[in-house]
Amino acid sequence: MSILRATYVQGVIEERLSTAAKIRGSLSTNVVSAYDFRQLQSNLLSYVSALKSLLITVPRDSLGDNYLLLYRRISGLEPLVLRATDVPQLLKYIDLADDVFVDIINSLFKAGIITEPSASTLVGGKG
Repeated sequence: MSILRATYVQGVIEERLSTAAKIRGSLSTNVVSAYDFRQLQSNLLSYVSALKSLLITVPRDSLGDNYLLLYRRISGLEPLVLRATDVPQLLKYIDLADDVFVDIINSLFKAGIITEPSASTLVGGKG
């Protein structure tokens, strides 16, 4: 039963990693109007939510103390994105979210939850 559960968890984590990578790939920083700003803000919130959803899927004990640090970093981005008033702020928050995404991938890799082939396909998909 334990092997089945571990396989299921790994499958869900890899699916959520892929989803976060796809959302990140669709973020367009070409903002020329207020509508584009709101669209970028909305898409960035979706990206942050996807990262949070991914992290919640990971068994806490597998990442140790790193789990809480990553969770706080990604959760702290939501209010910042909502309060953003200009494009440079959103671009900064995209960079911060990307940093968290990379740290999540590295943590999952170090914990043995994902393998090098799955991580390398994410990097290719992240663009």
